[in-house]
Amino acid sequence: AAARPCPHLLARMETDTPAASEAPAKSPEKAPETAPEAAPEAATEAPEAAPAPAPPNPQLEAFNKEHATAMASPHDFNAWTSLISAAEKLNDAAKLEATYDAFLASWPLCYGYWKKYAEAEARHGNAEKAVAVYERGCAATPTSIDIWLYYANYLKGLAEPKPEDVRGVFERAADAVGSDYLAHTMWDKYIAFEEEQGN
Repeated sequence: AAARPCPHLLARMETDTPAASEAPAKSPEKAPETAPEAAPEAATEAPEAAPAPAPPNPQLEAFNKEHATAMASPHDFNAWTSLISAAEKLNDAAKLEATYDAFLASWPLCYGYWKKYAEAEARHGNAEKAVAVYERGCAATPTSIDIWLYYANYLKGLAEPKPEDVRGVFERAADAVGSDYLAHTMWDKYIAFEEEQGN
């Protein structure tokens, strides 16, 4: 008779042999990886354009040139009058005042320039400063008949002239230059003013 296998060995062989119907377990499929969405790029602002350079100012350039000349030759009268002419063309009251102040500090007896200075202040709407300039001019050149008349005429020409102010200037002029042999012009103006006031 054929030898039969040992039951224990047979049982072990059956246990170790996988069943034909059992398929090997498959590992779970992984979902395909997708690349992370890129963050939206922040909108970049265009850099601000640099401000356009100021256009050249011929009048200011002329003033600066004349100013340099006057500073280099502080005792040159013509250099200073040229500087004043350049300052008059600027719409800059501060430069105008500084120019006249510097000029008249050296040539205070030029009464015509006190008048020009006062008129410049008036053009810039500075009536009080114009009066102050005339006061300075009369103090600097008290023997000038013309500066007193310029002052009186300015006060008479104001929008709301004050007769007492005009009369005060004529009275001071009479004290300062009333005995001058050329003072008849001043006296004529003074008398005409009082007649206008009904006196």
